[in-house]
Amino acid sequence: MQRRITGASRAALVVLAALSIAAGKTDEKTHRLRVLATTDEHSHLFAIAPEVDDFPLPSTAGIGALKGGVARRATVLAAARADRNVDTVTLSNGDFSQGTLASTAFAVASFDLVIMKLLGYDAVALGNHEFDLGPYGLALSLQAAAANGGRPPIVAANLFFSEGGADAALAALTGGIGSGKPITSGTVVTTSSGLKVGVVGAIGPSAAFDATPTAAPVTFTGGADPRDVPAAVAAIAGVVQPVIDALRKDQGVDAIILLAHAGASGSATHPTEGDLLVGALRGVDLMVAGHSHAQPDRLLVATDADGRAVPIVQPGPFGNEIAQIELVIRPGKRPALADDGDVPLYLPVDDRVVPTEDPVIRGTLDGVIAAIENGFVAPTLSLIEGAPVVFDPAHVGGLYYRSLGHTTFDVLGDSVDGETNVLNLDTDALRAVANALGQPAPVALQAAGAVFGDIVRGRTGTLAFADLYRVLPLGVDPADGSPGYPVVRLHLRAADLFGALEQTLQFARVNNDFYLSPSGLAVTYDATRPPFSPASPGSGWITHLALVDAASETVLFDADGGWRVNPFTTLVPIVTTYQVAAFASSFGIVPRDANGDPVSLSSAVLRWPVAGAPAVKDHQAFARYVRTRCLQNGGELPSEYDAAMPQGAVPRRVLCTGTACP
Repeated sequence: MQRRITGASRAALVVLAALSIAAGKTDEKTHRLRVLATTDEHSHLFAIAPEVDDFPLPSTAGIGALKGGVARRATVLAAARADRNVDTVTLSNGDFSQGTLASTAFAVASFDLVIMKLLGYDAVALGNHEFDLGPYGLALSLQAAAANGGRPPIVAANLFFSEGGADAALAALTGGIGSGKPITSGTVVTTSSGLKVGVVGAIGPSAAFDATPTAAPVTFTGGADPRDVPAAVAAIAGVVQPVIDALRKDQGVDAIILLAHAGASGSATHPTEGDLLVGALRGVDLMVAGHSHAQPDRLLVATDADGRAVPIVQPGPFGNEIAQIELVIRPGKRPALADDGDVPLYLPVDDRVVPTEDPVIRGTLDGVIAAIENGFVAPTLSLIEGAPVVFDPAHVGGLYYRSLGHTTFDVLGDSVDGETNVLNLDTDALRAVANALGQPAPVALQAAGAVFGDIVRGRTGTLAFADLYRVLPLGVDPADGSPGYPVVRLHLRAADLFGALEQTLQFARVNNDFYLSPSGLAVTYDATRPPFSPASPGSGWITHLALVDAASETVLFDADGGWRVNPFTTLVPIVTTYQVAAFASSFGIVPRDANGDPVSLSSAVLRWPVAGAPAVKDHQAFARYVRTRCLQNGGELPSEYDAAMPQGAVPRRVLCTGTACP
């Protein structure tokens, strides 16, 4: 359904128009500027739900079941640009990478940026996920794009570099307005009729916090703690405002668009990061929000530091829709929103749109599949299947979409509230791979933030490798930069395991990404109890903690009887990901060996018993387990992961009691 500017949004436009003030062009002609924007595309070059259903690309329209895909986005963008009475600019708000198999070539081919160049993007902001491979990985990606067909201008005003540190390569590619560097604090887009549009990029506090572990030594808030949102917003505004001023005064732009990789609500009573950033700035005419993956499907408005109403759009993630908003630029006045037409505010991108027939775009997409099959998929499938898998250039797509099983039901993974069956499937997979490698662990842990989507049955029920990878696409091996979070096996004291579960339960009430889901544990908690204190193991919400397997339960803690084991000497073998373990270490939870001595995470990495001993990755364990369980179950994914069945209902591993359950 197309959303138009009506009702309350239209009333907001009247306020916006009334608050327009003198500035801008000196000629006597009124111009119209159509801004087209996407955000959080996350390497979704092909449609999802599931991706295998979009291969090969169809030449006819569907019913809307498949969402996104750059070939369809190209069709929608072409139609939106077809009005020759309107100038257009096309922008991305960041997190364009990391989310599908296509992102595995981020540092060596930079397919995302190359294709955005083909789609006619005028400027692209950076998000936190562009730093997943570290600052050097981002630098390599920019260089790869330049060598592989080009890239749009990239904007990011709040990057703070060290002096000659590991971010030196990226710092050398970053400069101010007009520097000619790949990344600039702001850029000027000149339209076909001569309009000069200033575009500024900024990474918000939450995105800055999310990027911190991998982006270091790059920072984004100038020394302010990104978790202190007011302080972080003030610090970001302090470096963004001079860029806005320079674009207006030195470049003479007609409009300023802020690409803020921060979520917005448009609420005056409950403003979020994007709203607060607008409120700390002067001179912004339009903001594109993102990062939160929200899809408000309406016009948002925030008030800037001058009391001027600023319109905000936030298109849905993964390229599933395009924001489309028009500004009217009159001589001697600041831009105002157009309110004299019936232009849809958001344009859906789904399979009701016929993909472009452009041979360059289609040929590039085929090239992406072939390159990734040869360079990444074939060796990965060889590890998963335990036998050599070879790329066949005569059958492009055969490995990318290789079937590893079948499902008759969807498996929920992406959630805003706690446990999901994909989380449980992945933790079971982590335990299974540890057992298979002769390093059994009774407990596995995974964070909800690692899960990026659902397993969707789609048209055929095929569990293709691309779709399984898409569910768990994040991470990088710190040892060699290869894609995916390594799997680690270590020991935790019972007190530390308790503390990790307690603290993440409480953090998850603010951000579900912190929710920690187990395999091999039974946990109950009561959120009406007093908060946890690290000085007192056993305090807090958790009322029952036990090791469980198919036949027995070993209680570690129960609120009625206290600890059943010594929490400081009892060691529990754990299998998890490097990311989860590193996050726990930052809170003082020490990984240990079987003797209780501290160990480094690098020494705890599980490795495949093949030449070179590569690290076991989370996505490999996941795909291997799905394949194995399907083979054991007549080709079908077992119903224990079907939420519609009693045995698959969730939550079942972490149970909330009392009256404060989410």
